[in-house]
Amino acid sequence: MSYSINLAQLLDRVAKRTASPATPATRLPESPPGPGSQVAKVAAHARELARKGANPLMTMEQGNACHAEGWSDAEIHAFTSRRDRLLRWGYSVPQANDLAERLTLRDRDLDDRHLCLECSHLMTLGRCAAAALGHLAGADPRMQPPPAILMRCPAFKGVTPCPP
Repeated sequence: MSYSINLAQLLDRVAKRTASPATPATRLPESPPGPGSQVAKVAAHARELARKGANPLMTMEQGNACHAEGWSDAEIHAFTSRRDRLLRWGYSVPQANDLAERLTLRDRDLDDRHLCLECSHLMTLGRCAAAALGHLAGADPRMQPPPAILMRCPAFKGVTPCPP
């Protein structure tokens, strides 16, 4: 079974959820949403955030926390390096900016989760080299992990960032 998803598909799924965009584990309802449903309200909220230029991968509180004290030179360099890497992987400029900004908040919160996109085991076709080599017990050797989901992986090996 393959689990391949890009950031646009993830954002589309989040906009269709019945819970807030910050809880992507909620299931979609079986019937299509009506105009007054919770799903329609969440989708309208996500469209409003996008219209205002807000990051759809963070709540307003997270966005405020991310920019409350300004960014250091190291944070700016990390953001730029991540955005450039995401652009090389084929993400659009807004998607790359949103995801790199979310990673800046992750660093500030000392969150130990990572993206597969930050791992040197992610191969060009989106497959995990650690799974292919048998380093992940029980994983399919052809595994295509979701590259833009924060998670903990025992085989994570970060890419070497570019020097400032």
